[in-house]
Amino acid sequence: MNKISKDLFFGVLLGVLVLNACTYPIFPTTMPTVMPTVILTDTPVPTITPTPRPSAVVKDATSLYQGPGNVDYGILAEIPVGAKVYPTGIFGDFVQVEYESQVGYVVKTALEQLSKQLDELSGSIVPPQTKNLLELIYDPETTWSNGNATIDRLHKDQWWGYDVGTIPITTPFTVDIDMTQEGQYGAIELTGRIPALGKQWWEGRHTLYIVASGSIEIRDGQSENSIYRENINSIRGQPLTVLFPDLQGKTVIFKSQSGKVLANIDLTSLQGMNFPDGLFPDGVLYFGALVAPSSSLTIKRLELLHTPDGRFQEQATTLRTLANQNNIILGAQIGWWASYDLKFQSTAKYEFNGATIDFGWSEIEPERGNFDFTRSDQTVEFAIRNNMRITGLHLLWGASEQLPSWLVQGNFTRDELKEILHEYIVALASRYKGKIYIWSIANEFTSRQLWGGDFWYDRLGPEYVEIAFKWAHETDPNALLMLNQDGNESMESTNATIVSRMLSLAKQWKNDGIPIDVIGMQMHLLSPFSNKRIPAKQDVIQTMQKFAELGTPVYITEFDVNLHNVPGNQQEKWNYQAQVYKDILQACLESGVCKGFSIFGVSDAVSWYNDCDLCLNIPDAEPLIFDKNYNPKPAYFALFEVLQQKMP
Repeated sequence: MNKISKDLFFGVLLGVLVLNACTYPIFPTTMPTVMPTVILTDTPVPTITPTPRPSAVVKDATSLYQGPGNVDYGILAEIPVGAKVYPTGIFGDFVQVEYESQVGYVVKTALEQLSKQLDELSGSIVPPQTKNLLELIYDPETTWSNGNATIDRLHKDQWWGYDVGTIPITTPFTVDIDMTQEGQYGAIELTGRIPALGKQWWEGRHTLYIVASGSIEIRDGQSENSIYRENINSIRGQPLTVLFPDLQGKTVIFKSQSGKVLANIDLTSLQGMNFPDGLFPDGVLYFGALVAPSSSLTIKRLELLHTPDGRFQEQATTLRTLANQNNIILGAQIGWWASYDLKFQSTAKYEFNGATIDFGWSEIEPERGNFDFTRSDQTVEFAIRNNMRITGLHLLWGASEQLPSWLVQGNFTRDELKEILHEYIVALASRYKGKIYIWSIANEFTSRQLWGGDFWYDRLGPEYVEIAFKWAHETDPNALLMLNQDGNESMESTNATIVSRMLSLAKQWKNDGIPIDVIGMQMHLLSPFSNKRIPAKQDVIQTMQKFAELGTPVYITEFDVNLHNVPGNQQEKWNYQAQVYKDILQACLESGVCKGFSIFGVSDAVSWYNDCDLCLNIPDAEPLIFDKNYNPKPAYFALFEVLQQKMP
């Protein structure tokens, strides 16, 4: 390029630059966004670690209760030492925790590493203490249907009433009532004071009557006729809540199911009535019912609810506690006829972790196809609420006296009998599926096969055992199935035949694939039907171990010791009995194969020897570990000693 061309080129270039400078500023008014340079390295990107859930460690084995109390709440689970729980709040002496997906309450002193930052729970959000008062009703006048209690006086010409108690009052409470009446009169009674012995039925009585026809009546005990009445027609045939906002019951409030206040009564200001200290001056509640002649009262719901005080009630170590620590089921027979007794309920749930429940075919299916589970439902639910493992006696038993008359007296073909058997097993096992830990099946088959008296064996032969186990397993596959027998606790003396025969049958059935999971030993010792000698401890151990060679653990299922023919005074008899209880429990634990020890009852007051429809009528048998007043006998302390010494 020549000089002129170069001058021209640079001149043009300079002109372009000057022109652009006039059009655009040298520095932009908005700074451009500078994208950061991404440098890839091996350094991990930091993550945010979530704050861990507050937890605590169980330092003393404890129960997980349904609410903040260790007396009036059921037990959800037993928590071992070293387990981790997740606390969420505090109420009194208890901590609300989550344990294995269950939310419940444990006593604070059982936990260590407990955070001090937990919130206090209000009484309005913790579960109320609830008592189903219908469970306490037991009287020949009462019939049950679908969980309802009916007191029937339609064909009677006398008034009928009763009081049940005593229920301590420690916090304000409510009573939920749902009832209907047929005829002249039927009422629920809430009583705070009953007449002393030797007094007239009305003397000193403090009672509130809630009448199903739509009124309330109040008696103060001054005279037979001193009674206050007020009509509340809106309660007729409708669910009702009765509130007592103060402990003495000076005020009572009636509410509808929707919460509407129907009446608010100050008992201390009622004209002509004498309630200076309220309806409950002694701090206790009795309840009951009153029904007129030619009337009936059906009670659908009768529940007492109150806010807990959150206090832990100190209790001595119980058999249940020791049984849990020894990993053994310590059971007791729980019968519907005894469930009304508060002493029975308290003793059963605090001393035993297992419940043996009778399922009588004649009661469950009084007519073919007409099943009534009312009583069995009540008993099963009691055991479940209190975390008791249930042994069902019996899903099938060939004793004719335990079968309904329509079955025993019917003229059925073989195929029809098999159909009836299948229907019953499926109906019962499916209703309680997942609730029964062990089902007893073909009870006493061995002895009844040898010496007669088995309804099913006489008509179907041994096949009935095989199909019964098969159908039960198909219906409730998680339940353990037990072959239960009397007289099989020792291979000595007259028991040898039963033991030998049972071993042979069980081995054959198991080889054929019959699902026999457990061998049961009844052990009604010294009963009129048993060997009249007590088996030696070592013989029991050897027999248990012999059965265990089949691959089946052993459970003692119906233990008791009849003292009727035992010589000596009462204390000497009780001491003898205690030694027998001690020896057999030791045999169970030392065998290494015995997983349960169940006593056939709780108290001598409700033993099959003297208190049942088909009892033996031997009032001095005294076969159990609590006397007729629910006081522990020497046998109780013998079991306590064995379990305490065997603790790991």
